[in-house]
Amino acid sequence: MVRLLVALAIAAAGVAPAAAQAPPPAIETPEGGAAQAAASPIAPAPQALPAPQAQQDTREAEAIRARLLSRLGRTEEALTAFAALLAKYPDDLALRADHVELLLDAGFTDRAEADLARLLLVDPRSARVRRLQARLEIDRGAPQRAAEILTALVEESPDDIGLRADLASARLAAGRWAQALSVYSDLLERSPDNEDWRAAHRDLLAGYAPRLLYSHLSLYQQQASHHVDEVTWKGWVGEQWWVRAGTRYGQYHQQASAGNPAFTEHIVTPLVEVGFQATRRLLLRAGLEEPVRHETAQTTLRLGGAFDDGRLVTMTLDAAVHEIVTNPVAAIPLRGTRDRVTLDLSRRLADWVVGFAHYEYRHYRASGEELGNAWEAAGRAEVALWRSPPLQVTLIPQLFFEEYTPDAGSPLRDQIAFIRRRDMLGMGLLVGWEVLPGLRVQVGSTGHRDLHRASTSWEVLGEVRWRIRRWVEMRVLYNRNTDGSLLGGTEQLFIANLEILY
Repeated sequence: MVRLLVALAIAAAGVAPAAAQAPPPAIETPEGGAAQAAASPIAPAPQALPAPQAQQDTREAEAIRARLLSRLGRTEEALTAFAALLAKYPDDLALRADHVELLLDAGFTDRAEADLARLLLVDPRSARVRRLQARLEIDRGAPQRAAEILTALVEESPDDIGLRADLASARLAAGRWAQALSVYSDLLERSPDNEDWRAAHRDLLAGYAPRLLYSHLSLYQQQASHHVDEVTWKGWVGEQWWVRAGTRYGQYHQQASAGNPAFTEHIVTPLVEVGFQATRRLLLRAGLEEPVRHETAQTTLRLGGAFDDGRLVTMTLDAAVHEIVTNPVAAIPLRGTRDRVTLDLSRRLADWVVGFAHYEYRHYRASGEELGNAWEAAGRAEVALWRSPPLQVTLIPQLFFEEYTPDAGSPLRDQIAFIRRRDMLGMGLLVGWEVLPGLRVQVGSTGHRDLHRASTSWEVLGEVRWRIRRWVEMRVLYNRNTDGSLLGGTEQLFIANLEILY
């Protein structure tokens, strides 16, 4: 043990250990003289041969140093240390497995795959190598294959609860949340005090429990107001399928203007949506709505999807066919509809910067006639200036471009009006405060400059998120904009959401 500690200290200091023995003592001759072996003209000088135990201690010390560098997050130094060790000890399978684990931790999946293939050729039945193979499959986007490997390992070692925890994670990554929930339940029976497994079990129950959702929206414009209430139920009908169904009620009021009388419209919309969780990362959904106005129904088809790699990138795609147009309110009695495609993308660019991109295309119709087309593109970055609980300060530079092109000659182009073009730059600041566990308050402000119209506008935002109980969550948002998104002029928006799990 003393030799191991000495060798570890030498390796940690980065000094190559001198694995040499001390020269042998002088040999006493019968004449009483001390003759050194080196003095013999025939026998060669004795070589300093390393002791096997000292060499083994040095090897272990160097391996421990490489593993410590990896655990400390000094990835480049750890990779260099492992490369030197593997050059000296290419047949050390445990060392090569450590190297594969480091490569997976660092995100070098391709390099890890090549090294792991060598290990599988040498020892295909190794439990550790197969466990690393399962982890590689998850990183490559094949969690179902990883779950199959881990299931076989659990059957071979039923008392290894660490393997069972890996299996739960793999099944969850594969979208098999019910199977993952079953494994976590078994783990808690074996180890009821494990807080990590208890939290994972609780999060799964909350994430996939049936729920009631209520939302309210009020939008106040200069000459119009919108009030929309929606109640829906959402529940999972299998490990990969969920259904959301409910109804929406909207009341829209237009004030009198330019000789046009005031009016109020009421629209009731039954809706149903089906979602398919293809994988842990990919969601597909489709839905139908039937807005009813004056006992006349109109069908709206909705399609969409979402991708989330769980680390850096999220993307959502939403499309609607014959979506009813309620903003501006003047479009409602003219039976205004639109076809729409919306794409949103976000990516973490650094630990303190997240980038967002948005694009939308719309085609409008009214009273059976083609009305026009519009597109918009936007981008923003959220830069964390301060992230120390309970306070967070975020700077949000942004830009926004939009253009609306009406169809030439349409007699409705003046009755249903939109802002023709906007080229806007903006800068916002958002401050978030975790008042209590489960209670978060955010306030922010953004200034916009429209380069095309040479105008400046301001927007203020206030938001409260409150997890009242583990099964009840509420969100309230208020927004005031001095330049409305579609018609111009001051707009005020109020949104409230309530979610109840049961």
